[in-house]
Amino acid sequence: MTPPENSPPDIPNDDSPQPLGQSIKQRVRSGFVWVVVGYVTGIIVQMGSIMVLTRLLFKDIFGLMAIVAVVVQALSLFSDMGVGLSVIQNKRGDDPRFLNTAWTVSILRGFVLWIIALPIAWVAAGFYEQNILKALIPVTALTAIIQGFWATSVHTAQRHLQLGRLTFLQVFAAACGSAVAIVWAWMDATIWALVAGALGNAIVYLALTHLVLPGIRNRLCWDRDAARSLFTFGRWVLPNTIIGFTGNAVDRPMLLKLADEGTTGIYFIAFQIFQRACSLITRLGSTVLFPALSRRADLPRDELRRRLVRLRGRGLRLAAVGLAPIVVVADLVFEIMFPPDIETGAWILPILMAGLWGVILANTITPVLLAIGKPQYQLFGSVPRLIVVSIGCYFAYHVVGLHGFVAAVAIGPLVRYIGISVGLWRQGLHAVRQDLLHTLLFAALLAEGLAIRWALGLGTPLDRLLMN
Repeated sequence: MTPPENSPPDIPNDDSPQPLGQSIKQRVRSGFVWVVVGYVTGIIVQMGSIMVLTRLLFKDIFGLMAIVAVVVQALSLFSDMGVGLSVIQNKRGDDPRFLNTAWTVSILRGFVLWIIALPIAWVAAGFYEQNILKALIPVTALTAIIQGFWATSVHTAQRHLQLGRLTFLQVFAAACGSAVAIVWAWMDATIWALVAGALGNAIVYLALTHLVLPGIRNRLCWDRDAARSLFTFGRWVLPNTIIGFTGNAVDRPMLLKLADEGTTGIYFIAFQIFQRACSLITRLGSTVLFPALSRRADLPRDELRRRLVRLRGRGLRLAAVGLAPIVVVADLVFEIMFPPDIETGAWILPILMAGLWGVILANTITPVLLAIGKPQYQLFGSVPRLIVVSIGCYFAYHVVGLHGFVAAVAIGPLVRYIGISVGLWRQGLHAVRQDLLHTLLFAALLAEGLAIRWALGLGTPLDRLLMN
């Protein structure tokens, strides 16, 4: 099916064919703007939703939902074959047979994930002594089936850095999901409100990807060469995804076992804000830097490295200038946003947000490894991070307490970046000097912000922790 000639007037559209003279740099700038706009709008929607839901639901519900979310995400990522990344990177990424084969693989994967979720739900229910997990996990895991049917036009838009309409759809679907959760919680203040919100988000986005995004009409198809390409690329994406996700998600299930549901719920709320910021960095890397670098992957390493450094430079400066004040005032914002029984964990957010600098360094440079077809080097960072976070969180909690646990989580991304840098060095694509200079800039801005806050008589972001 050919794309419609005219887009609905109420939908932002940057999806018209790109002018032949338009450079990759211009597309990168446009993509960067759309991703940031989508992030800012999305975080307003999500934070507004959380502010309302924390006043309608008990904090223990969020602690239980943390486990459901981790299990469902784990199922999804543990079977990730990098289908979307392969569409972006592969030379056949615009071939209808390749796209339809990728769509078929995604559908099969979704059903397999849901079937696997059934026994896992029983195991989780027994481990945490929460029988409701037997129902919560399978119902929430229906999102895996729904996501499998998302149109491949999502990946096509990312491949060509045409992100305007895609960003609008993501924000609109998130807003619909939040509305479903709030209405359900108002009528019935149970954990099922959060589950309904997740399903609503996935269903709305599914419909919009087929109805609004331009692209081929997906049909079931199996092209042997396309399938071989998908699985060849995915064989390295899969182990890195499994290890990377485990390192990113081991904290919440561990904390629920070490502490109580209330403490885990407070931590989960703060972590949601941190995770939203991480998703912005990840999206910038996967939807802006990765497609741009993939088009230049055949360049000599020195030239590719120069382009990489040039693409990252301004972004790192903006990140340092933007992140430092966020860390300085994060606890104050947390206290304003949430009710008194939640704001006791206000000190958690600034620690996590400080750790976001490691995420920025890592996720703005790993796309070059995918672009050159070397995803295995990501394991250099994912494995050490998993070890440090899993062992560090456990012992830090027993020796120091919850603040030690949170600090171990915040250190994890920096450990990952250091490991990835080894692989980048071996490929002649490192940016150590650039990263050291910008890290010093971030540290200086952070110190200046803390000094100003202290001079204004507002104390430090960790005052509530010290009082406790």
